[in-house]
Amino acid sequence: MAGRKKGGRMIAEIQRLKSMGLGKRAIARTLKISRNTLRKYWDPVPKKASGEDRRTYRPEWSEQIDWSSVKQAVENGQALAHYWEDFIAALPAEDPLRQIPYITFWREFRRRFPTAPLRFGQDFEPGSCCEIDYKGSRPGFGFTDPITQQFVPCELFGAMLRFSRFLSVDGSLTQKKEDFLRSIDQAYRDFGGVPTLSVTDNLKPAVTTASLTGDADLNPDYTLFCRHYGTVAIPTRSGEATEKDGIEKEMHLFWRWFRPRLTKQSFSSLASLRSFMREASIEYNLRVQRRVGESRRQRLDVERAVMGPVPETPYEICVWKRVRPHPDCHVQVLKNFYSVPHTLRGKTLEARILTSSIEIFEGLDRVAVHALLPSNIQGRYQTHMSHLPPGNVFLLEDLPRLLQGKAQKAGPHTLDLVTRLFSIGNHPLRFLRRVQGILGLLKEVQAPELEAAIETTGRLGDLFPRPTDLLEIIRNTRSQVEAPPPVIRQPNRFL
Repeated sequence: MAGRKKGGRMIAEIQRLKSMGLGKRAIARTLKISRNTLRKYWDPVPKKASGEDRRTYRPEWSEQIDWSSVKQAVENGQALAHYWEDFIAALPAEDPLRQIPYITFWREFRRRFPTAPLRFGQDFEPGSCCEIDYKGSRPGFGFTDPITQQFVPCELFGAMLRFSRFLSVDGSLTQKKEDFLRSIDQAYRDFGGVPTLSVTDNLKPAVTTASLTGDADLNPDYTLFCRHYGTVAIPTRSGEATEKDGIEKEMHLFWRWFRPRLTKQSFSSLASLRSFMREASIEYNLRVQRRVGESRRQRLDVERAVMGPVPETPYEICVWKRVRPHPDCHVQVLKNFYSVPHTLRGKTLEARILTSSIEIFEGLDRVAVHALLPSNIQGRYQTHMSHLPPGNVFLLEDLPRLLQGKAQKAGPHTLDLVTRLFSIGNHPLRFLRRVQGILGLLKEVQAPELEAAIETTGRLGDLFPRPTDLLEIIRNTRSQVEAPPPVIRQPNRFL
């Protein structure tokens, strides 16, 4: 190590140990250097009085550039490459600065401002990625309710392809899952294809649990949505806005261009606002980008050739709800009851509510599927017999058949009444006790008397009589039919 020049850290360590009172021999032994080398750096190097003694090479072409304005543009967020492209484009064709390559300009900027923050641009393959986000500040974006005359603010949604920077915008009342997924579906159809990656931030409809490392928990419905369209959901890390800065900048540019047009219009509904905004977005995507010399719409044709197809059937938006089976093997969803396998009683399940059906999951396994009952029906049961234990199957299938056979022996009116009682209600056995009570009357009354009583209640408009009502009618009928006993007079000696 004696023949090599020591670095700044070694020299600083020598001076630090010297200030602690150590001698040359102790310092040389501690740092493992010779004492001859130590003598070279024993005395501190005096600082030069001015920077003129240290000559720095300055190329002649660099004196023609206002470097303070370059630094100001970079600090304001503009990419150094974009600044150089704009600067070169403004020069005449015969200017010698046009022959200077960008890497030379970049090195000169780094030499002058070594600590200035630089953002390096990223190159994206066609159809590889799209970014999705909502616009934060959007004053005046909404419509006026014609009934209440109140202004209703709306959400401005945007999705952008990174290669072509083609922008699809949409408006909605909220950022809820239904509006969020519907807007993404519309964006894919505007693109004419589905990109490989779909990048979002940690919105509630997309992410249930955010992560600082990028390993976030996705919303299960959003996961099924991406699987349906054949794209991969990539949530950004929490607090890392630069991972999707493209859509944020593009939405800022669109809003700055769109807002003057918005202030000249008034809308009475969300549909009219969306129609106007989508027409404006078509014009926006047809504007020629100065940096590439083409419009976003022209560059979109390159991406459409490599993106995946958009499914003809849109994703069926659903609602998830946690449910717990009752002891009767049914779960309650939207005030109706749907059966699940009896082995799952006491467990917490997930119900996926679609527009026409309900799917019930245990983890990732689908355990039951039912047709969704209409919203105007409440308290009804949807039951699959295979979900019930053997004892319950006997109650639901064999017991009604046995009771109907007993009612048939009593007469047609009794059979008709028992059949009606089994067919109504929110559960097949809701009126089981009433049926058993009616048939139990045959122990103390005759079958013709029961038939006549049921026929009488039918004429009176009571189609579902109670056993007590039938028994009262039978007793009244018996009292009317029986003749009163004859009056026997005893001889009276006073008459």
